[in-house]
Amino acid sequence: MSALNRHALVVEDIPEINQWLTEMVLQVFPMMIVHQAFDLRQAREILPSQSAYQLALIDLGLPDGSGLDLIHEIAISHPETRNHTNRHQYL
Repeated sequence: MSALNRHALVVEDIPEINQWLTEMVLQVFPMMIVHQAFDLRQAREILPSQSAYQLALIDLGLPDGSGLDLIHEIAISHPETRNHTNRHQYL
């Protein structure tokens, strides 16, 4: 697989964190195409657009459900995708 068709999925509802995660992915993998979603609905709309994701960064606490559900869906539909979950707590 060439660097030109590598895709990452970032799912995070807080815009600043979503952007930061996207920038970090692009710093490490400058040729990667990053798809951003801010909730489960958007992520589920994006998922079928690619046959493979090389990386998925998913917040577990999304406003419309659990990122764990999305991780399970990705494991079934895109088994080659590596998943990293991001859970942050605010005081």
